[in-house]
Amino acid sequence: MRLGIISDTHGYLPPAVFKIFEKVDAILHAGDIGSMDIIDELEILAPVYAISGNIDSWQIASRYSPILVTQFENLTFYLVHHIISEKYIRYELFRKNIKPHVVVCGHTHIPAVSTHNDILFINPGSISKPKKSAKGSVMRLDLKKHPLIPETIFLP
Repeated sequence: MRLGIISDTHGYLPPAVFKIFEKVDAILHAGDIGSMDIIDELEILAPVYAISGNIDSWQIASRYSPILVTQFENLTFYLVHHIISEKYIRYELFRKNIKPHVVVCGHTHIPAVSTHNDILFINPGSISKPKKSAKGSVMRLDLKKHPLIPETIFLP
């Protein structure tokens, strides 16, 4: 199974995303969607699992919660827009008795991948308003490959 991972679209979906995500089985959107049109467009490619972010309207926030726990290929994924710190997230996960294999977040607009206590943390960056990079970014994750290492793709 291959996942497309995206965040911080802010209402803008570049055409290049359709080519990058054309063979994914599902898409994870880590918030700041910006417009329901983004979800509609992504759903043409694959089912979308999304959360709301801090800029999202009531229309989006009423449909998508700020946190989502879901499973793919017996791996638990925890989606949250803000990561205050990985230490805080680990505390929250422990407190809620959630044991994810992967945490997907957004908000920083900077792509990042790290591993702490056997939890893979993924931030795909932003395709609409990248920071520290001249290009927007998304990620793909192939769940058949081990170790799990997401592929960062910078848009042209």
